[in-house]
Amino acid sequence: MSKSPSRMEQLLALLRAFADVVLTGECKLLAPLPTRPVAAAAPRTGCGNSSTLRMRLTRNIQSRVARQLGLSRSHVCLVASGKRRSRAVEAALEVEYAAVEDQIAARSGGAE
Repeated sequence: MSKSPSRMEQLLALLRAFADVVLTGECKLLAPLPTRPVAAAAPRTGCGNSSTLRMRLTRNIQSRVARQLGLSRSHVCLVASGKRRSRAVEAALEVEYAAVEDQIAARSGGAE
């Protein structure tokens, strides 16, 4: 029998999907986003590939939650990975992931 994913696993999967949207402009969950013409190809000095972006987004979210709650980022990371339990940290992570989701949706024109 397969185990259903936890809420945190679902949020992490959603964050990965949104990171892919930011990097590629393609959403594998929904219809493709319209493409915009780009004037000139500027050299990319960004964060590199999608896994790097996901790591940076996750680290930034965890740091923000740690600051808000007065905890260490390592504790927040342990809660996010499921190695520790804290309802306060889980709730704060859900709020931050939702905020990132809303920002990405607004930038991609999908805001309601």
